[in-house]
Amino acid sequence: MIFEQIANGGDRNLGYLIADESTRIAGAVDPSYAPERYLERSKETGLDLRYVICTHSHHDHVNGNDYLIEHAGVEVVMFRDAEYFFDITVEDGEIFKVGNLSLKIIHT
Repeated sequence: MIFEQIANGGDRNLGYLIADESTRIAGAVDPSYAPERYLERSKETGLDLRYVICTHSHHDHVNGNDYLIEHAGVEVVMFRDAEYFFDITVEDGEIFKVGNLSLKIIHT
């Protein structure tokens, strides 16, 4: 598993770039105010950025989604009841795959 913390700016906003090492498929978690960093880092490391995974729909977490949709063609993953645009819905306890990497979804 590839797991990198990325500072997004703002008030202690941090996000993550996660990827499956074998397939190189990646997801950006809460890209916020620095979506270009996720795209740049993906390109630098040869990752195929396919998803934005949102922990919730507050503006300081979804602000970078549109940039990554436009520049990387990502799909947005979010809980069904979120007040924001999404392509893929997830539920508590579900397993979401990023390549061969399994992520357990936990709704808090």
